[in-house]
Amino acid sequence: MHSGDHLPGPGPSDSQDSASSGSDNEGFDVDDHDPLFMSLETIYGDQADEHTQGDFTDAKAGLPEVKPRAFNEHPLIRRAYVQAFISAASHGATHDLVQYTLECSRAQLVSMSLMTDYFIPGLDKMAITLRTVEKRLGLDPDDHITYYILCDRCWASHHPATLHRLPPNGKCMDISCEGTLFERQQYSNGKWRRVPVKVLSAASPKEVIQRLVLRPGKLQELNKWRSTPDDAPGEKAPISMEDWVGSHDESHRMYDVHDGWRWNALQAGLQRREGGQWGVQDLDIEELDQRFVALPNGLVLMFNLDWFRAMKRGNYSVSAIYLTVCNTPRSKRFLREETFLLAMIPGPDEPSLEQLNHILDVFIPDLMELYNGESLMPEYICNDTSPHHCGTLHELGVHMTVPGAESPAVVHSYLYVNASDLPAARKASGLRGHTAKWFMCPVCKQPIHSLTDPNCFDPQKVIYREEERFLKYAFRARYADAETREEIADERGVRWSSLDLLPGWLPVTSTPTEFMHAAFLGEAKHVVQGILTTGGMFAKRSVQDNPQKKLEAWLDTVWWPGDVGRVPHGLLTGGGGKADQWRHMVSVLPVALYAAWQINGEIPNRDAPPLRARQKAAIKAKRVAALLKERRQAAASYEPGTTGADLEYIAQESMQRNYVAHYDTVLEWCVAIRIWGSRSISVAEARRAQDCHNQACQAWARMLCHLTPYFHLMIHFLIFVLCLGPVYAWWAYVYERFNGWLSKVKHNGHKGGELEGTLMRSWTKLHLIYDLILQLESLGDEKTPEDEHCILDLKKCLQGEKRPSQSRGTLLNMIACMTAHESGELIVFPTQCRRHSLRPLGLYNLVFSHLRRAWIHDTTLIADTSFAEEGSPFIAASVPFYPQVLIAGQRYGASTIPRGIKYQYTYINGRQAVKILHILRVQHTTDDGIVLTANLAVVKPFLPHPAAAEMPWAVRATDLGIDVWQSHLFGPPQVINVQEFSGHFALNHVQHVRSRIWVTISLCHVCVTMPSLSLCF
Repeated sequence: MHSGDHLPGPGPSDSQDSASSGSDNEGFDVDDHDPLFMSLETIYGDQADEHTQGDFTDAKAGLPEVKPRAFNEHPLIRRAYVQAFISAASHGATHDLVQYTLECSRAQLVSMSLMTDYFIPGLDKMAITLRTVEKRLGLDPDDHITYYILCDRCWASHHPATLHRLPPNGKCMDISCEGTLFERQQYSNGKWRRVPVKVLSAASPKEVIQRLVLRPGKLQELNKWRSTPDDAPGEKAPISMEDWVGSHDESHRMYDVHDGWRWNALQAGLQRREGGQWGVQDLDIEELDQRFVALPNGLVLMFNLDWFRAMKRGNYSVSAIYLTVCNTPRSKRFLREETFLLAMIPGPDEPSLEQLNHILDVFIPDLMELYNGESLMPEYICNDTSPHHCGTLHELGVHMTVPGAESPAVVHSYLYVNASDLPAARKASGLRGHTAKWFMCPVCKQPIHSLTDPNCFDPQKVIYREEERFLKYAFRARYADAETREEIADERGVRWSSLDLLPGWLPVTSTPTEFMHAAFLGEAKHVVQGILTTGGMFAKRSVQDNPQKKLEAWLDTVWWPGDVGRVPHGLLTGGGGKADQWRHMVSVLPVALYAAWQINGEIPNRDAPPLRARQKAAIKAKRVAALLKERRQAAASYEPGTTGADLEYIAQESMQRNYVAHYDTVLEWCVAIRIWGSRSISVAEARRAQDCHNQACQAWARMLCHLTPYFHLMIHFLIFVLCLGPVYAWWAYVYERFNGWLSKVKHNGHKGGELEGTLMRSWTKLHLIYDLILQLESLGDEKTPEDEHCILDLKKCLQGEKRPSQSRGTLLNMIACMTAHESGELIVFPTQCRRHSLRPLGLYNLVFSHLRRAWIHDTTLIADTSFAEEGSPFIAASVPFYPQVLIAGQRYGASTIPRGIKYQYTYINGRQAVKILHILRVQHTTDDGIVLTANLAVVKPFLPHPAAAEMPWAVRATDLGIDVWQSHLFGPPQVINVQEFSGHFALNHVQHVRSRIWVTISLCHVCVTMPSLSLCF
């Protein structure tokens, strides 16, 4: 294995959004000399020697140096270090080869110094081993990772410094646990060593925040979100929901997490104490009444916890804990180098909540100190409500080194939200699972059998829970015996979670329903496979009329833009599918259902034919009907006055299968998902989406369709959108992609923590390389040509071999668009072009007329054949034509050049569909010597179809982004500025009465209504 395999850059990878994509192999080709592999014996070193009590202290104590030690050495020596590191990281050089290379480099530098009389200081102390080189460059991941010792049964954690103090028998220190902490192994030298049986690779939250702040200019970047005077730091009180701008202005548009209400409602200086109505309360002991984000450096943190398979074969499951700083601009927030890997939880099985608490306990002290400072850290929770007069909150944060600053900066951090999928989020927060009978929903009191009742999907008819009650019983369960803990879990729906120690943390508010899993991998999958397919809505109507085959054929013929990512193929009858696939399925589903169900241009108002008894769908439908019957009878049994006749009637009812009813319901649901899935959303749009979703769920319930808990949980989704802003700011796409990247890291399959340690070092080393690049780039005038070469080589090491445009998807398209906007590079042409004269192509008059209007205030343009004495002749004999152009991160292509065909269709000025013929860049020098430049495209517009108002989606066409056009007919060519391009669409035809029409479905998710490019940003 070469460690270069682990370090592709922030460009796309083949794994888009699923952790189940698997690894390349199980890693048996990795040897012990690989730079990223370390055995447990090597990790613990002399500390494992039973006769040695070595020093195993954290390397994080005290304030760190601003720059690595190599920056104090000569640039030529630094260059040799970088070359040696890259030879190991990207080209498979062994430790011995690296040492030989460094010795040769030192000899060459000595010879050069003697021959040229050029003194190179420090050659006598130059590093000659890979390990020393990594330490001097700041690239040693083990300086930033702590390997905790875990009990293999209860998972109680112990710092590695305590290894020699653990009981000599290696057993767990908890007398009620029969687990093992370490085994004794004898080596060839006769010494016995203690080798842990299970290891947790973890990074300190305080240390990773310090590393982030050490990046040049990072602290200023983390405060860029402050765009209004009210955002400026200072003494400001948290705002209430009533005072939030979105509460009295429904047109308020949210673009990021800081536009939601809760961002400015976070309070600083809280301490969690005993007392109050619920036995636990957060008190402002110092009576500061301080808004957290109004602190000079108040950082808001988001974390994700998820499990994935680390090996392609077998069921070896590991878990990653990621940490993201929400203050980072959204264009960079979801890049790999901006997300910290806090821990790799060892496999092969998922831990229980009690075991997971031991993992979380590792991070709680740091998180509490980052919030309130070390002096305001009580013994986690106490009944002391007296104030601690130990300085203002501004003085009590964590002091961190900042490049260029004379004194350390005070930094606070607040753990804001757990952006994990439903099972992981519930487990981490201590809440019962979503299939629990009485605790399906933590927001309201609806039981799981109420999923058959339309009232279950009406927020006005549910009884809401008091969230503080969960905290009350969580703390009661903390030190309770096993029997009492189970009783509390059964009766109160909560278990103890270590996160409950954090001031301000609430198990429900801080654990929102994650949109990607809920809407795409949850609801969308169930609507298509569970309600429509299993429900028999695609049953064959005749020998020549098979809706399922018609729908599949229609999906296969959809034209998609080249960077759309995964397309929805093979999802109808089975298969998990990826989130991007289901998202695209939601986009095209209204048109796809019309293509499958329509007869003579209309969806028939009748029931689908029954399924054949031996069909797989019929067998599955029978099982679903039995489950639905059981739930409906259970719900009825809790209603007073229910009789045996009522239960018998329920047993005879079955799902309604009317085409029109199902189509109208799917239409409402698609509107909700599309609005919620926008990059920006207004309060009014969020409410409208919630209404559409609720109406769809109520309609399905009335039709006796089987609905899963996700459908109910999403009736409360408006709460989380108003609190946290658009889903793009906090969904799990990024973390699922990271899981896919980690699952492809090669390793040797060693268990007990070695495999996980390899993954942790791989991620950490990527961050360290990125930090080194930033440090080199910040040298300014001190930067030498050798440093420039180091930067280029290190960037190649990060980027690997894959081109950034090789694959795309929801996440990468969003990052590309946001990055282009913030960098100011809205228009990027490729380096290669073809030059043509406009007249032979018949384009001269079109381009001339356009430019004459566009440049009317700059020059008087005249034709090259004109005899007019006044004016500037427009000569177009060698104009560059391009196959593609990037506009705000989105790619558009010319249909006349093979490389542009995949991107030949687009919208302009909102939702006018066009076919792009040419992309060109025209420059003209005026008589005054001024160079005018125009970035142009020649397009043919689609022609609207008069049947638009007759289509079944017509009333929701704007929300759904659907338009209809005359098939294969275009208007005359016209010249436009490329900035008029306004997004991509999917294209296909449908049959309407006796003719075919083209249908375009917008894939632009900037907002619900798609304006021109200038308004999108």
